[in-house]
Amino acid sequence: MSDQTELTMTYSGIYSGTGKWTISDINGQTRVTYEINLRIESTLIRLLSSVLSVASIHSRLMEKVLSGLAQYLGQMDKRTLYRHSPDDILKNRV
Repeated sequence: MSDQTELTMTYSGIYSGTGKWTISDINGQTRVTYEINLRIESTLIRLLSSVLSVASIHSRLMEKVLSGLAQYLGQMDKRTLYRHSPDDILKNRV
């Protein structure tokens, strides 16, 4: 089992930049982290960001994504989770 698997995505459109998912095995537990580095390319969103916290909105959306992932994984049989490596999870082999 690999200790860490990374998946990097490139964004373009309203935003441009990269996002990186990291799935790590830490003492038999799976840890998922997400790092994002984006620039706002849309003039409208850039103007809105002077009034609204775009970062806070994005953070709330990501919390929902990660919460859903945690809920999904919590519903799986723990024996199933321990059989699969982070590589398998990323490649949809679970």
